[in-house]
Amino acid sequence: SRFDEMKSGKRSSDKTIPRVKRVLDKETSINLISTEIIPDSEDHLNDILIKLLKDEVVDAIIFSGGTGLSQRDITYETLEPRLDKKLSGFENSLDLFHTMKSVLQPCYQGQLPVF
Repeated sequence: SRFDEMKSGKRSSDKTIPRVKRVLDKETSINLISTEIIPDSEDHLNDILIKLLKDEVVDAIIFSGGTGLSQRDITYETLEPRLDKKLSGFENSLDLFHTMKSVLQPCYQGQLPVF
């Protein structure tokens, strides 16, 4: 995992965070507040989600990774039940998906309850 790479001191092979940064840098009305690589763990996903939801500065949260087919890929399964509403088709408007691999990965977005 990218987290294991980082933990072992290796340079991360993540390509999504730099791509998201490039896309968002073009938008003058959007400020990227932070990025973080976390372990493939329901607890870590939920903890970071709750932390970001409580932050009044945050208007949107992007989770990437953990969306593949391996047993460790749990992002969708962890976050989807927490959505109040699914915005079907939204992923088609994102300019983040350029390769077949990323097109095949699920992209879900929805409204989360505010704590």
